[in-house]
Amino acid sequence: MSKLNSVLEKLPHCPIALTVSVIASRWKLLIIRDLLVSTKRNSELLASLDGVSQKVLTSTLKEMVKQGLVTRKVYPEVPPRVEYSLTPLGFSLVPVLVALKNWGEHFQETMGLESPEADINDIYMGKIYQQLQERGIDSCQNFDQVLNTQYNKLFADLKAQDLEKVFDNPNT
Repeated sequence: MSKLNSVLEKLPHCPIALTVSVIASRWKLLIIRDLLVSTKRNSELLASLDGVSQKVLTSTLKEMVKQGLVTRKVYPEVPPRVEYSLTPLGFSLVPVLVALKNWGEHFQETMGLESPEADINDIYMGKIYQQLQERGIDSCQNFDQVLNTQYNKLFADLKAQDLEKVFDNPNT
């Protein structure tokens, strides 16, 4: 059995379970949300994620780099400067974030929960929509076409070793 087949056999067969296995953690989606807006340094992420410890943030970022969702750029300076950005694969999770935001708003409204008039999520989503428009994505149909093209290219480019890195679980 090839290495690729071995890795693929360990993956959940359900697409939802597969997606959850990649992005499920208390902090990953919020890190992606922050990086959709712009490249961030560790200290900026730490400040924006209320309640995350430095240790957990570092661990989560390392995992996201390994999974190919985030890039880590180290500048040869003293003191060293490190910046994190989303990869195209990380950016492809925009529809997930948009769906979560829409569901959350609907839930708040249905349950009669109060929502601040202009919270930080509205600011983030506004910037995300602006970035989408700058990339030529101006409608849901156009968005789906662009994403399908990106998905096809992204996943065609993955190699067996990349898949092993993404889904390697030291606990199994």
